[in-house]
Amino acid sequence: MRQLVFKDLYFLRAMWIFCLGFSAFLFITNPSDSSIFSVSCLISVIVSILLSVGADEKNGSEKIIASLPIERKDIIIARYMTFIIIAIIAIVLTTTVVWIMRGMTVIEDIRVYHPYFYIELKWYSVLRGIIVPFIYIALYLPIYYGAGSKIIRSLFAIGLIIPTTLIPLFVIDGGENRVEDSFGDWIMNLSHVGICMMGIVGLAVMYIASMFIAIKLYEKRDI
Repeated sequence: MRQLVFKDLYFLRAMWIFCLGFSAFLFITNPSDSSIFSVSCLISVIVSILLSVGADEKNGSEKIIASLPIERKDIIIARYMTFIIIAIIAIVLTTTVVWIMRGMTVIEDIRVYHPYFYIELKWYSVLRGIIVPFIYIALYLPIYYGAGSKIIRSLFAIGLIIPTTLIPLFVIDGGENRVEDSFGDWIMNLSHVGICMMGIVGLAVMYIASMFIAIKLYEKRDI
């Protein structure tokens, strides 16, 4: 299982440069847009997923792996682990870009002469950006292993962006839960603690259900 994870991570090693460049481009062109953090993390993960599964289909890696003495359950678990690691790396790289650009603004008043270098992010925008990639992974993988047509997979890969970005809005940045206070002040409210706990439990349940469905679909799949 560990070798399967390393295989995908090694193949996607050049993606980290893309993540850094893409994040910097988005923040420079839209520094005041609070959704840029989420967009950067999500697009980086989507591109990584499509490149990984596309390479497996092109090279016939899926058939080779399925012929090895490895349970299909372990193959699915390895794929989930790979994309979770990719999501974490994308989040870390996007955060690194934010720190670098914010740090540059204190050098010789760069912020005054080049305000597009200064990035102001609300905590709930960052939290939403962290959650969005994981939701996308949980929604997409069962569809990928259940759909037999590449066209259907591609359509869902794009179509899932909408529900993926909407789900966190109801928990983090929607209605009465949207606040301008710091995270420390917001979390002091017990009802907000409950919201966080339900969100964590909900994401865990979503992943367990997603993995279970993906395993069942992959076991029935004729490779």
